[in-house]
Amino acid sequence: MALAKCRECGRDVSEQADKCPNCGAPVKKKGGCGRTAVIIFGVILLAAVVLPAVCLLVKPSPENPRHSAKRLYDDAQLQFSQGRIHVAQQSLGLLARKHPTSPYAESAKSLRRKVNAALAAVAADSIAAAKEGLDLALARMSKKTDEVQGITWYQDRSSPNHVNDRSCILLYFGKEGEVLCLRFAIYYVADDWLFIKEYLVKTDDQTFTLSPGVFGVERDNGRGGIWEWYDVVAGKREVAIARAVANSKKTVLRYRGKQYSKDRTVSEREKQALKNVLEAFKALGGRP
Repeated sequence: MALAKCRECGRDVSEQADKCPNCGAPVKKKGGCGRTAVIIFGVILLAAVVLPAVCLLVKPSPENPRHSAKRLYDDAQLQFSQGRIHVAQQSLGLLARKHPTSPYAESAKSLRRKVNAALAAVAADSIAAAKEGLDLALARMSKKTDEVQGITWYQDRSSPNHVNDRSCILLYFGKEGEVLCLRFAIYYVADDWLFIKEYLVKTDDQTFTLSPGVFGVERDNGRGGIWEWYDVVAGKREVAIARAVANSKKTVLRYRGKQYSKDRTVSEREKQALKNVLEAFKALGGRP
């Protein structure tokens, strides 16, 4: 029980008493309205600070003017008229997603049909161009089918048909079903053996070395001549050499034998043949 001093006699009096039991003076009670007022003021202040912040968080952001139904429709029309079909398609798609019930979305249906027709025409033209490119690339190739193994071999029409025809650096490829295999070869045809163990390929600004060793090169002879040849699946290194040779102004190929070497300048015909084979291989779906 809380006590207070009587203002008249100074004796201790309970705060709950109406008057002092000693002198009868009335006791002034402490009211609760002050505390209540503080609480109410605190609540009002908190509401004034917090509520606007909450409203700001939940308030939807204004729509981007660029994404309004009219703006999207007008943009689609403009892009279509200027031949930017794919951009027009994007604007129409955004219009359909953001404003599906808008009158502009309904009006856009006819424009969408035009866009789809234009896209189909572009696709058809691309297919036709690809087919034309394939036909042109394959027209430069000679082909021979191995009916036993089921492989069709392609090489440039200017390349030698046999390893003992002439010295040459070349690419050719085989096709078995949908599988393509690119190969790289170097032929050497002469009167005397070199017993080649290494090749040096010097292009304008690069020098490549291929070292198959004596036993990595095949050999044969007949009718007073000899021929040695190197023939492997074309990996990244072989393709890089072929491209460097094809795009060079001058390439010197050195055949290095056990005792002697011989140099030969690669002809323009060989360079063009390398380019033709790479193009045909890619046109058929190969990845050199």
